[in-house]
Formats: sequence, C-alpha cells, structure tokens
Amino acid sequence: MKITIDNLGVVRHIEFDTQKPLSLFCGPNSTGKTYVSYVLYSMFGIVNEIIGWEGDPTSLKDWIEDKEYANYIGSILGVSDEFVDARFSNLKINVSVPDFNNIIYNYPKAVMLTVERNSLYTFKTELSISRNILIDKMMALKDKSNVYLSEMLMSNSRRYPMAVSDSLREAYDLLNIQKIKGIFYDVATILEQTLLRGRVDVTQSGDIEFIVGNNVHLPIQVSSSIVKTLSSLIIYLKYIAKNGDTLFIDEPEMNLHPDNQILLARIFAQMVNMGIKLVISTHSDYIIREFNNLIMANELKLRDNNSWQDYGYTEDMLLNQEKVSVKYFKPNKESDMVDVNDIEVNAYGFAIDSIDDAITLQNDISNEFGNTLNYDYGV
Repeated sequence: MKITIDNLGVVRHIEFDTQKPLSLFCGPNSTGKTYVSYVLYSMFGIVNEIIGWEGDPTSLKDWIEDKEYANYIGSILGVSDEFVDARFSNLKINVSVPDFNNIIYNYPKAVMLTVERNSLYTFKTELSISRNILIDKMMALKDKSNVYLSEMLMSNSRRYPMAVSDSLREAYDLLNIQKIKGIFYDVATILEQTLLRGRVDVTQSGDIEFIVGNNVHLPIQVSSSIVKTLSSLIIYLKYIAKNGDTLFIDEPEMNLHPDNQILLARIFAQMVNMGIKLVISTHSDYIIREFNNLIMANELKLRDNNSWQDYGYTEDMLLNQEKVSVKYFKPNKESDMVDVNDIEVNAYGFAIDSIDDAITLQNDISNEFGNTLNYDYGV
C-alpha cells in the first residue's frame, strides 16, 4: 500500500510505501517528521477498524476515496479544531492499494513508540480517567448495536496524540498483555542482556520493574534513563510483536550512549530481517553510520568476502540495500515549507548531508583552535 500526504503542516508532499522493511526519516528539527509518523501510524489502525466494520473491499475503497480520514486529523495529532483550521485546511491524503481483496485478510498492525515512551509507565494511571469517560459515553447510548470503537476513540479527549493514547491503553493492560510470550521474546532478551544487563518485567499489580544484579527489583520510576527509554520496546518484543507488524520509533537514540546506539542499530537490523517493518525518525549519526556498515557488510558477503565477520557482525544483522528507504526532510527557505526528498541507498549505504556538514564544521573548528594553540602559544 502506498500513502501520499500533501500539505501536512509544513510538509509539502511525501510518498510512503508500507511494504518497505526499513524506512528512515532524517532532517533538522521542526520539519514535520513526527507529524508524518503520527499520520502514517494512524492509517494502519483506522483502516483496520474499517475492515472490521464491513469486511469487504468496497467499503474501504469508498472511505478512502471520500477522504473522510482528513476529518480526524485533530484527534490523530492531539490538537484543537482551531489549530487544524489554521495549519491543516489544505491537507490531502490518498492511498493506493493494488489488491483490496488481499488487504482485507492481510492488513498489518502498527505500533508506535513515541518520544514520550521514557515516561509512559510512570503516568499511565491517568489513562483511567479517559477510560471512564469512554465507558460513560458508551453506557449513555440508547442503541449500542452500532457502536464503532474508532468513532468513540475519535470523540475522546485530544489531550494526547492518538499514538500516545494507544500506548497508554496498552500500558494500562499489561497484566493481560504479558500472559503469552510472543515469537520475538528472544530478541527482547538479547536487547536486555546487551544494552541493559538486567530484565524488564511486569509486576503482579501490572506495573513495570527492572530486575538487576542479585535479583534486585527496581520500580520503573527509579530505574536509569536507558531502562525507561527501552522498556516499551522490550515489552513490545516480548508480548505484542508479530510478523508483518510495522513499528514506528521516534528518536531511538534518546538517553543512549554512542556504543549503545550502535548496538541498537544492529538489533533493529535483526528485527527487520525477522519480519518486522521499521519506520525510524533519527538524528543519530551513530545509528545511520551503523546501518551503512551493515549495508556494506551485506555487499561484501554477496561478493564472497568474509572480512565483515572480523568485527563481530553476524549474518542476521546484515542489511540488503533494497530493504532500506531514506527520506530527508529539507526546509525550503523560499516558501517556509519542507520538501521531503528520497535519498539514494547504494552498496555503500547513504549520506545525510545536514549531519555530515555539522560534524565536519565542528571538526574543522576544533582542528583550527588546536593548531592555533599549538603553534602560537605552545600549549
């Protein structure tokens, strides 16, 4: 399925292919990457709801062509109608589905780990307020035979964007979610052992704790920042993830030292090769460079050169360049809009100019200052 978005705030135009195994959103701050991720994420959930209502391709096709989706943008982004009128009045969203009959039975699930994930489990109790409001609305209806879940959710509070609210609902239901181990449980264990050196677990009261050392149990509130950041990803992999899922992650590098960012990039590649599609927004040079290393290592393998094995890489980490899509969000100074450009991915990987330029400039300044101190002052 291909999704085309026009005039989403500052974003002029973007085309997104849901079948690409790894998609990267890169570019300066405040260029619309998060808004695009919110909208793309919501498409999966809303279309799944429509499929559940009717179960036939005609209703889905009609709904998309009528562009009703754009009416929900305030709830999707968690903004007021006034803000929608001011910033999204020209929004257009189109979806191209080559085989409606196939999508009815094989439409994937999407999960989004937003930047709020580092505090997700510490303020989840606030969800009970929204939950009670939703129940009250349902009970007040005289005719409950045609209650559609998404309609109820869309009429709910806009305190948070849809992706954040969905994450809160899952956090509230951890006791039920953790009853069955998922097929990616072992990947979560590798993540725990490699980056956390401990274990993320669900308590009998449905809270998250971190178990470390000699069986020391730490509440999530007093755990380290890396545990808070990665706990939602670990819970997803342990209990929720399924083949064919699309996982959106906003700034996975948050709170991670460079060496852990590199290790996380390798685990992401393993997830992609195991069947989870990833959509990642990142500013991390370390993650980008490691993806490039994995692409080059794969090219070496294809050429029967095994030198990549000398650096600790395993075959399940290697990335085929055909699996990777990179979109660069570039501000257009003449129009105050953002152009989203496709970056070429080849056997050497890809380059993000804004990151490379910033690093080069900083290195040049450091070298200039160092040389001046050395030659002029003998420091």
